[in-house]
Amino acid sequence: MSKSTRKLTAVAIILVLVFAMAGCSKAAEAPAAETAAKPTEAPVEKTKVRVTSWWNYTDSKPLQQLKAGFEAKNADYELVFEQIPTQYADKVLAVVAGGGDQVPDVMMLAMDRIPQFAKAGAIQPLDGLMNEEYKNSLYPVVFDAVKFDGKVYAAPRDITSFVMFCNKKLFDEAKVAIPEEGWTWEDFLSISKKLTKVEGGNAVQWGYYFPKYHDTVFTWLIQNGAAYTTPDGKEGTLSKPEGKAALKFLQDLVLKHKVCPTETEAKQFGTDSSAAFIAGKVAMQIGGLSMSVALDKNNVDYMMVPLPKGAKQASTAFVNAWTMPKGAKNAEAAWKVIEYFSSKEGQQIVLDTKMGLPASKDVDVKGFLQQRPDNKSLTDALAYSIPFQTFENSAKYYDLVKNNLDLVWLGEKSVDAAADEIDKNAKDVLSGK
Repeated sequence: MSKSTRKLTAVAIILVLVFAMAGCSKAAEAPAAETAAKPTEAPVEKTKVRVTSWWNYTDSKPLQQLKAGFEAKNADYELVFEQIPTQYADKVLAVVAGGGDQVPDVMMLAMDRIPQFAKAGAIQPLDGLMNEEYKNSLYPVVFDAVKFDGKVYAAPRDITSFVMFCNKKLFDEAKVAIPEEGWTWEDFLSISKKLTKVEGGNAVQWGYYFPKYHDTVFTWLIQNGAAYTTPDGKEGTLSKPEGKAALKFLQDLVLKHKVCPTETEAKQFGTDSSAAFIAGKVAMQIGGLSMSVALDKNNVDYMMVPLPKGAKQASTAFVNAWTMPKGAKNAEAAWKVIEYFSSKEGQQIVLDTKMGLPASKDVDVKGFLQQRPDNKSLTDALAYSIPFQTFENSAKYYDLVKNNLDLVWLGEKSVDAAADEIDKNAKDVLSGK
């Protein structure tokens, strides 16, 4: 082969290699071009469900866990929590009355407001959405608390029962034994006297304290076989002998026996209802799970025991609830949320985060009881708890009660006069006149 021929052959080989490499490069680029040409899939738009409450979601572990639990089971939904921190009932009622897009899908509501909202048509009955399995999973006392005119208008957020909290440090210092189940009002008074300290003629420590809340007073009333009103909520019954006797017993704790501080004396330790107990100035106080949380936070050594027995063993049940407002845009989604919040799974979150006691009988309470054996007092009380009395005009009626009983606790009005005055006006107030 000549020299020139060899040169031509070499050039040809180089050209072949160049074109081959170019072809490979284009072939390698082709899939990328095809991939780039594919349109990006748009994210699936989730259905937003608006939930209104008086709690701040960013500070509420229970609400955060309920949201996470619900969305984990329902990936196509997103819960949006909205807060109304003050004057909640009045403001949310106005929102519903205004209608339109401002109406949320789900609302938190306390049981004492359910009759008012139901009568106003602001919340929808839920009976038709609840199957028998769901109904049977809840404590019977729950349905009594969320009914109005025979219809169920809410599902439980949680339930509160009341027990007696005993400050162990003060009991130990006084060498007084913590009371046991079956103790009586007489036992309670005797222990209260032993745990009250007086210096220079003034009490510096008290055996018992009761914040002058309507549900706390109600607890003593029902223990004595009394109540604020008749079962239908149309007439007052405080002036009956059982009612007057219970109120007199409470007044004597403050004024006669001086084993209970006045509100002025109690609030020198703080405005929180458990401040005097936390400060070590009160030995006994009635409360629920929320008080236990407050005491744990402040490292108070305490024990919970059943309430002292009066004419019968009884405790108050107070239910906070979830409701579906009139005008909710997506009733199906709203019920899906409410059902989950009040289901076994949702109520387990309620208990584990100490939002309250579970309204579902199916919830596993073993861990709760292992944390503190005396937690059993709280769960046992559900069996004999009576729902706090609520009516369409609860707010006005309890204003009437407060205005009179505040004078009783100060000694400025007798129990007889106050009870008679309340019952005299109760019928008109309860009927809305």
